[in-house]
Amino acid sequence: ITMPNYVNYFPGQQIRLSAEIRDSSIYSYDWGPIEGLDCTDCPNPSVSPDSTSVYIVTVTDEMTGCTSQSPAVLVAHQTCPLNILEVPNVFSPNGDGTNDRLELFPTPSIQEIISYRIFDRWGALIYQTTNISDSWDGTFQGSPLPSGVYVFMIEMHCEIDGSVIVKSGDVTLIR
Repeated sequence: ITMPNYVNYFPGQQIRLSAEIRDSSIYSYDWGPIEGLDCTDCPNPSVSPDSTSVYIVTVTDEMTGCTSQSPAVLVAHQTCPLNILEVPNVFSPNGDGTNDRLELFPTPSIQEIISYRIFDRWGALIYQTTNISDSWDGTFQGSPLPSGVYVFMIEMHCEIDGSVIVKSGDVTLIR
């Protein structure tokens, strides 16, 4: 059985467990404990544990009756990591339908943001929102901004430990 021994995750995040076997025999699967698993007799069940958990799969070769067991330890993060929210470093609002808006990509531990602001190279505020689903279209007051580097600052509340995290960086707008 090939399976990761340790999986790091955020509480509430859906994890797909995977028991891989590299031959063409027919196998049956038995996962446990059953709490939270979407199936206990498939090779790839999903689970969303709230704390560090251990799942064990027992795989049986249906032809020979031989069995093998393997554990997977799911380790819950208890503090917010730095990569809790990803922001692309380039976008191209040129109307081609690809990367036309600067979107945020949060982990499940971020449900809302306190503020999301974008500044031009002189420090002037050109975009702001408090809605995590909003995205910037590369305009200011309805007019397209030129290609260049813009700075973002995002303040967010982390559901894991209740902390406020500030993430900042730059993004390149390409026309």
